[in-house]
Amino acid sequence: MAGMMELNGCRIIVKEIAGGKMVLDTRIKSYDPIRKVVKVSAGSLDNRMEHAVTVIIFGPNGSLVEAAGNLRKVIIANEVEIELGRSKNGEKRKHARYPLKEKGYIESVIVDGTLIELQKPIEMETCNISGNGILIQTMAGSGTIGTELRICVKLGDTMLQKTYRIVRIQNANLKTEEYGCMMIRDRNI
Repeated sequence: MAGMMELNGCRIIVKEIAGGKMVLDTRIKSYDPIRKVVKVSAGSLDNRMEHAVTVIIFGPNGSLVEAAGNLRKVIIANEVEIELGRSKNGEKRKHARYPLKEKGYIESVIVDGTLIELQKPIEMETCNISGNGILIQTMAGSGTIGTELRICVKLGDTMLQKTYRIVRIQNANLKTEEYGCMMIRDRNI
């Protein structure tokens, strides 16, 4: 897991692979890069069984990493361990979706490769997130399929700031729409 040395204090969301139930939304207490193990508080777990999980970690500087893992029932000092497996950085489809309700804003729109800063950012709220995408709800008419958006979401003391392309629109009404967005690599705009 290159680039994951500074994970202490980062937010982590954990889902069971079987059934897709979210079991944790907490902060990492410690990370051992040699064993590839993160430790989190056992107090936030309602089921202390060992099972296969997927995790999404909101790393430093707005990085986002999804990995397969194994939640261990080892409880030492009120902590449980999650052994991390292969990480994914949004290259493949079928990433697990993690519920995430956070306020944020669309700060700019990219048109023909040109970044257009909005004088008044568009308020939005996240619905869920995955390793390569995000579902947001915002005011109707904020974009169309293919529109590229620069989205900012405050996650504690970290700012998730990524560029996404709208790939689907759902639950549209006169006031709001939900946009399914796929992360795109930031270009030098």
